Amino acid sequence: MSFAFYSADAGGDQILVDDHLAGGTGAVTASNGLFNVSLGGGITRDGSGPGKYTSLSNVFRDYGDVWMEITVGGEALPPA
Repeated sequence: MSFAFYSADAGGDQILVDDHLAGGTGAVTASNGLFNVSLGGGITRDGSGPGKYTSLSNVFRDYGDVWMEITVGGEALPPA
């Protein structure tokens, strides 16, 4: 699973990406369709937008509103 954080729901800048890899850091398991994940607990990297972000605390410090896109198995669910 991958969680990407954006500055707007459509056309916003990508601020930060938090990857939770199946065999790596912060792996996510699902049971009966439910999962629990510690956002910011995977492999975080700076998004493609302006600024340099490596932690969620800095994202929420600088942005009043943040939208998240979730990607599971290569299928992206748009920011909401």
